[in-house]
Amino acid sequence: MLMSNSVTGRFLREHESKELLQKYGINTAKSFFTSDENSAVDISKKIGFPVVMKVSGDRIIHKSRVGGVALNIMDENEVRSTFRRLMSISGADGVTLQPMVEKGVEVVVGVSSDESFGKTMMFGLGGVFVEVIGDVTFRLIPLTECDAEEMISEIKGYRLIENTDVNSIKELILKISEVVVEENIVEMDLNPIFVYSEGYLVVDARMWIV
Repeated sequence: MLMSNSVTGRFLREHESKELLQKYGINTAKSFFTSDENSAVDISKKIGFPVVMKVSGDRIIHKSRVGGVALNIMDENEVRSTFRRLMSISGADGVTLQPMVEKGVEVVVGVSSDESFGKTMMFGLGGVFVEVIGDVTFRLIPLTECDAEEMISEIKGYRLIENTDVNSIKELILKISEVVVEENIVEMDLNPIFVYSEGYLVVDARMWIV
């Protein structure tokens, strides 16, 4: 999903978005923001190698499309060289760092706003399934427990997640509905979310809030 320039309000960067989600008990891969190279090294040592580094900037929406995501950074020298490369990307004003996490089944949750219909939540399989196949389903916010269950079961690729912690996905969807209402979020993109045999983890997040 895209963050629309026509939407008034404030764009929350990845680390800010995750801090807000964490307030509601939503599990995220915690991110740390810095615009200083030495600080990036210190943060990496605190997190523990390997780490992930991502470019950050108000106008940089799709980080991967501009080469703004670096995985498996293994040492201080690599942190420094990656920091300099990411900061050379147009619009960059810092980087976020987070630990490498275990890969699970990828799902995506998004929120959009429409003047006629109000706020809508989207759920589907992540990765190629959302980019190419578009295996997603929609409901109006706020959602009921029945809505959340139907969203999960309706996707064509349900068999790919049926052996994961489906109940935790339902709880996540309901919590996102709560966050959107309570915090007046107009757009949100949580992608990817890794789902495991037990639990889930929001790996990347961005949103607009008014």
